[in-house]
Amino acid sequence: MRTKLLGMGILSGMFFLSSVGLSNAASGLILEGGLHFGGDRLATVYTSTGTSDINAGGLYSFGIGVGLDLSPELESRITIGVKEDGVFATNGDVRFTRYPIDVLVLMKTGGWKIGGGVTYHLNPEYSDTYYGYAVPFDDAFGLLLELDRDLGAVYIGGRLTLIDYTISNSNTKYNGNSFGIVAGIKF
Repeated sequence: MRTKLLGMGILSGMFFLSSVGLSNAASGLILEGGLHFGGDRLATVYTSTGTSDINAGGLYSFGIGVGLDLSPELESRITIGVKEDGVFATNGDVRFTRYPIDVLVLMKTGGWKIGGGVTYHLNPEYSDTYYGYAVPFDDAFGLLLELDRDLGAVYIGGRLTLIDYTISNSNTKYNGNSFGIVAGIKF
């Protein structure tokens, strides 16, 4: 509970700081995608072609949000999206799904953007439709570090996510730390 309150407090503070300059800031819609690797193995899925691991830090993400130019040297991004790792088959899916809210503040310097922020993952859940069960996890709070190559309206870079997931009504934790390659476009 303490982590939830801390996470919500930090997110609220970041939203407030980002909105302070809204009247003077240039803003635009952001679409972002990424491939992420890492985290504890949640399951190994056996298929007709071999095995695949479902990891707490993987695998792909998509987000939509707003980018704010707070000053010529400072930018913030606020996105909401989905992050998921899974094996998808005609007879059933196995997946670990969560819905991250990311708030980043990045300093622009010489064609690069560097910074960090916070992430809050809503409704993490491991589900297996083949066997027909789901394991809910508590909402999770984490930290982000990012380095991007600034290509004008487009950016591509690396993101480090530091987060843990706890199974609901349990003390069982999984490390969800990951490194990801992210790319986005600002309209």
